[in-house]
Amino acid sequence: MPPMWLQVLRLYSAERQKKHCENALAVAKFLKEQDKVAWVHYADLEGDEYHDLAKRYMPKGTCGVLAFGIKGGRDASIAFMDKLKLVSIVTHVADAK
Repeated sequence: MPPMWLQVLRLYSAERQKKHCENALAVAKFLKEQDKVAWVHYADLEGDEYHDLAKRYMPKGTCGVLAFGIKGGRDASIAFMDKLKLVSIVTHVADAK
């Protein structure tokens, strides 16, 4: 049996991951309703092309990674990103800040 601290860490990580998925789904739903958003890709979102596969293979949720596009092309997207305050623009998922 692993040491107690490792068991607690695993439990904490599992709860954190669950909340991470819940938050990503809430963000995806919000974005899907916005007039200025062209598309949203998130496998836990109903209507996503991978939703059925996600529910089949990952019934407890996928992850916190989602993608979306801004209407108006590159200039509109850059203007949007320049206004971000709480979201980091990272080069890969494992980028630690």
